[in-house]
Amino acid sequence: AHGDYIYFTANHEIYGREIFRIHKETDEFQVVHEFFEGQNGLYRIDAFFSIGDIIYAFVASVEGNALYQLSVGSNINVRKINQLDGFFDSFSVVGERLFYFTIENSSEALHQLWYIDQMPNEATMLRTFPKEAHPSNLMEYKNQLFMILNNGIHGREIWKSDGNEVTLLGDVDVANGVSGLTKYKGNLYFNANNGRHGYELWRTDGTTQNTEMIEDVRSG
Repeated sequence: AHGDYIYFTANHEIYGREIFRIHKETDEFQVVHEFFEGQNGLYRIDAFFSIGDIIYAFVASVEGNALYQLSVGSNINVRKINQLDGFFDSFSVVGERLFYFTIENSSEALHQLWYIDQMPNEATMLRTFPKEAHPSNLMEYKNQLFMILNNGIHGREIWKSDGNEVTLLGDVDVANGVSGLTKYKGNLYFNANNGRHGYELWRTDGTTQNTEMIEDVRSG
């Protein structure tokens, strides 16, 4: 739901698969925008969601993959923000900011982390990671993006970004990589093997100095 409308994707007998909206009180039905006019079966909407008064949509079609911004109200304005040189992978909303990964359409298959703020609402590429990055567990914590990924040097570790830079929280795990990142009562918890205690439960408050193993439950 967004304002007076409920937004959804559906396969319509006339419009095909598009984004639609219906008024909560009047049941007025409307196609939001015809992304795929004449391209039935040759496209998909990977994701769409709202941040404040803006709806974003990741759209894949025969013309390529792109991120669109939809300003909705009595009138609907659509603007293409970012033509992707590859494929949409994953995203996370942090406050009124959007972070998302794309996978470059090349033999190197590089992972690129992008960032959009509400103002000026333009896409900025923050950092490129190798194809083995496989970012996961993207989440908002203390108004920053936290995630697990492999930069090709440290293995799968926790990284964070405030929209200006992307930094490694700490080189904790020496085995198969950090896993299971989750928020609980003001901290982030995860599994890691530091090479001395085996796999144990760790926690962090988002700073390197306060990233610690909780207890050596199973010695060795």
